[in-house]
Amino acid sequence: MIIAGFDDDNAPKLYLAEPSGALTAWKATSVGKNADKVMEILETNFEESMEYQKALNLVIDCMLQYVEAGSKNIEIAVMRRDSKQMVILNDEEVDKVIAEIEEKKKKEEKK
Repeated sequence: MIIAGFDDDNAPKLYLAEPSGALTAWKATSVGKNADKVMEILETNFEESMEYQKALNLVIDCMLQYVEAGSKNIEIAVMRRDSKQMVILNDEEVDKVIAEIEEKKKKEEKK
């Protein structure tokens, strides 16, 4: 289970709770099948002060590498400092980012 929120100093916090009861703090994480592979990509490409769109693209691109393409197989929750409300992205939002990523990859392949 992933636990996310903000502490009293408005600093973001992210924890991974294991079935064994272990609780670990993370800057980025993934759960489910192939989570370890997704974590390798996140650990390599995560930047401390990433812009929202860049971070969202990174997360979705990671997931596309290990799950069937399409928003039906991807669920992303976003928690932003300005609202402190967790929002689960709808399928249209995820599909839009997927289309942008795929278009970018096609352009890179043509080069």
